[in-house]
Amino acid sequence: MLYRIIDKVEEELKVKLSGVQKILLTTDGSITRILEVLNGEEIVIKTLKRELSKDTIYREVLLLGKESGKIYVFAKSWIPLLKFDFMMDILTKDEPIGKILERNNLEVRREIREIGWFKDEELKKLFKAKGNLFLFRRYHIIHKGEVLIKIEEVFPLFKRST
Repeated sequence: MLYRIIDKVEEELKVKLSGVQKILLTTDGSITRILEVLNGEEIVIKTLKRELSKDTIYREVLLLGKESGKIYVFAKSWIPLLKFDFMMDILTKDEPIGKILERNNLEVRREIREIGWFKDEELKKLFKAKGNLFLFRRYHIIHKGEVLIKIEEVFPLFKRST
């Protein structure tokens, strides 16, 4: 019942989310692919942080337009160290996770765990957003019944300021 969660977010924020925002929050598909279609440009990532612990890879990235340089999404991911070929790509390449999974022919599904909003002044500056309100979704990428990756994606409630 994701539509009820969207209704709750809209009620709390006292604003009506756009169709695009609703799709980005609730899709069980690739955000990268959706952003490419909506914006007519390839989406690339800029890695802000990549840390390797004994059992997890942690990564913070920006999804941005290759031509425009516009930041569309700030994302965090937690990937347990498993014996998959794609692990080296996660560790060494600046590429969206969805594209890495696709190239490695991994059949996966996405399971939305949480949708919501928060305020953040630092992200406002990063996104050059009009306001400090941000929407987020947290989800798991599942492969063969196991959590392969945990992801949090954040994007501004309001468009960029000019």
